[in-house]
Parts: sequence; structure tokens; C-alpha cells
Amino acid sequence: MRVVMLTYHFLPRIGGVELATHSLALALWKAGVELTVVAPQRTPRLPVPYRIVPLQRVRGLPRWAAAWWTLWKLWRREHFQVLHAQMLYPAGADAAAFARWVGVPLVLSAHGADILTYEPLRYGLRLERRYARQIARALRSAAALTYHSVEMARELAREAAPHTPMFSFLPNGTWTERFRGYDRKRLRRDYGLEPGEIVFITVARNSPIKGIDILLQAARRLAERIPQGWRLWVMGHGMERLHTELPDAPVELIGEIPVEYTAEGISLHPPAEIVRRLLAADAFVAPALSGGFELACAEAAAAGLPIIITSTNGASDMVRLYGAGVVVPPADPEALARAMAQMYEHPERRLQQRRCALKMAQVLDWDVLARRCCRIYQRLVERVWRQR
Repeated sequence: MRVVMLTYHFLPRIGGVELATHSLALALWKAGVELTVVAPQRTPRLPVPYRIVPLQRVRGLPRWAAAWWTLWKLWRREHFQVLHAQMLYPAGADAAAFARWVGVPLVLSAHGADILTYEPLRYGLRLERRYARQIARALRSAAALTYHSVEMARELAREAAPHTPMFSFLPNGTWTERFRGYDRKRLRRDYGLEPGEIVFITVARNSPIKGIDILLQAARRLAERIPQGWRLWVMGHGMERLHTELPDAPVELIGEIPVEYTAEGISLHPPAEIVRRLLAADAFVAPALSGGFELACAEAAAAGLPIIITSTNGASDMVRLYGAGVVVPPADPEALARAMAQMYEHPERRLQQRRCALKMAQVLDWDVLARRCCRIYQRLVERVWRQR
């Protein structure tokens, strides 16, 4: 099967969409898909097993025209069977116009800010009318839409109406093999943890939408109820700026973890230090106020961590479905603190949720998700053949 994936969010930049796109592309290549990724020109020599075609920008030529020219050359040469765009805007908007022109089935994958909104923080592209129009137009051209959560599916359906594309659940995932072969007791000793100490951990970038300030407020309230016997690890980009905001509680700012690379020079995710910290911890906290399926939630599940998550977080549906943790309202430090206290006080419940998290991780392995994605492609190709 010949598939072209268009993305403007790609390596060597490191971010959720970039890592998810690369991981899915790698898993699709392993599954036997003849995949070509059309990506920004900064990635022409990236040593990956799948093919990358750089999107060549010409001065004075708009982005969409450069995308069309690149896609047209690929179309003339090999007549790919499916076009798959990552993010509804801008890649989705550009891919939709091209797909309408040549008649190739289009898959659009939403990731969070391209379809979801959070008014208090002015989060979401659709809050700007010019982006909202282009996103709606793209959705009405798609043969298939992938989503992370019920909320995301609802918004996609609303914007696509009256068009009715095929909807498929395709969350972000992780490489579960990265979490095998470690001794958890030894890891805890290496980090200086006491045998009965409970460690909460979060991994995110320091952005208002990630709710880290809400988590720190919750930690302060938890310390008032349970002064000792637990600690909170806060990991991620920009966390060093929070030193002046730390509550009087056992909170450690780990900060950003350096990116690791394979021998071929490909970024390795998650880095070993994140893997080790997750495996040494007891519970994961995901306080994000909105967004798609966070990679860190998939990684926490692969480490067997119960997850405390807000109802507006893209991974909350799976946590609820598998019984892998606790879902709390967003922007509510008191609810978050109560959930953390209950997690601390009920070890037997943590153990049960740990088993559920590991089951959840089995369906979030990138190889499993690639097979799910291949079924989407196959159904679209079969539909084209039936229509001929």
C-alpha cells in the first residue's frame, strides 16, 4: 500500500505532534506500508528507514503551493493510494485541497489545539475565525478522521457536518518495549526512595494549558493533610522557571531531560531517564486543562502507573474505560488533592489500577496502533475500488 503523509510538525523538532508523527510513521513502515513523509525542508537527511521528501519552499511561493507541487510530483510518479495529514491546520487544509483536486482519499488526524478549545486560556486554533473556516473546509473533504477522545470526535463531527466521513479512534501511543528489563526496587534505591514512600510524577512542558500550577496548588493541599511519606516529581521543559512558585511541600523539579539518540542519530523517545523515573514512581498525574492524547499518559500506562487525570485531558476516556486511574474535574486543585490522597491511602486500589494500566498500554503500543491505521487505509482503498 502506498501512502503519503503530510506534516509541518516533524523532527528534528521535539514535541508531542512531532514525536507522534515519527513514531506512527516508523511503525507503519515496520508494518509494510510504502510510506513517504512530506515534511519541512529542515529534515532532508534524517536517517530513518521510511522515505522523507522535503517540502521545498521557494521565495514568494505560498506554503500551500509548495505542498501541492511536492505532492503533485509524487502523485505523477507513483499514484499513491492514500493521503494522510497530521494536524487539521495547516497540513490538513493544504492536503484537503490537493485531495479534492486529484481525487485521492484523505485521512485527517486531529491532535488537540487544531480542534479543541479552552476559552479561559484562549487555547485552540478555532478561536480565530480564519483558522476555523479552513479547518471546517478540510474536515468536509476528508474520507476518514482519526480522534483521541469522545470530546474530540464530537467536535470533529460538528465541524464536518453535514459531511459524514469514516471516524476511527487512533490515540497517541508509546513503545512498550522501552519499559522492559528494569528492576523497580533497584531504581527506587538509586533515587533514594524509602520503601513505603509514594511518588507522584508528571511529565509535561511548562505551559498554562498543562495545568502545572493547578498541580502545585494540589500538592500544597495534600501536604496539609499528609505532611510526609510522599513526594512529587515534576519533569519537563521549562520547569526550572517554577522554583519561585514551589509550595511548602515535598516537590522536586526535575526539569527537562536531554534528548537521547540511537546509533543512527534518531531521537529516542521516551528517554531512558523518563522511563526510569516512571518505573520508580507510584502514580502519574495528568492535570492538563485541554488537549489531545498526551504521550506521557501512554508512557505512564506502559510503566504500570495509575493515572490521575482531568476529564478534559484527551487520555481520560481510556483511563476511565480501563479503570486505570481516577478522572477529576479540570482546574480543580481540591479535587486533584483528594484524588492524590486517596491514591496514597489505598495501596490495594493502586495495585488493581496498575494492572489495568498495563492492559491499557497493550493497545497503545505503536505497532498495535499502526495495524489499526493500516485497516483505515485498507477500507478507504477498497471503497475507491468499489466505486470504479
